[in-house]
Amino acid sequence: MWSQARAAEAAARPDPEQPPGHRRLDETERQKTLGLLRDAQAQLLSEVNRLPITADTLRARQRRVELERQLAELDEAVKVFSRPKVFVRLED
Repeated sequence: MWSQARAAEAAARPDPEQPPGHRRLDETERQKTLGLLRDAQAQLLSEVNRLPITADTLRARQRRVELERQLAELDEAVKVFSRPKVFVRLED
């Protein structure tokens, strides 16, 4: 009985690394988000691979730059969600 009470108390305490105004993402949410990010990353990579190698037109060059920017953002997000602890800001 005492061990259950101590376990419940430990679970109720906030993580000391948790910044104010944030909450820790549970493991299933983190894994689900990471899977979605990796799917989006694979889709963008396939779209980049379908672009012509020599992009002569302005539109093709702009599209390649935009896709590469989106890939860089996705890479950063994958890095964040690959960590064992992820904290997200609480919505106001």
